[in-house]
Amino acid sequence: MSGDLILCRFGIDGIETLNKKRKYDVARIKKEKKKRKREEVVSLHK
Repeated sequence: MSGDLILCRFGIDGIETLNKKRKYDVARIKKEKKKRKREEVVSLHK
């Protein structure tokens, strides 16, 4: 999807919100992966 199309659909405010949401999602995914890795390590040591 091109930036212009996003601009037309959401306007500047919409893009700000999208970017914030994306950053939040990325952070959440990273946390999930870390947690999963830790759980795997724990189960390996049992």
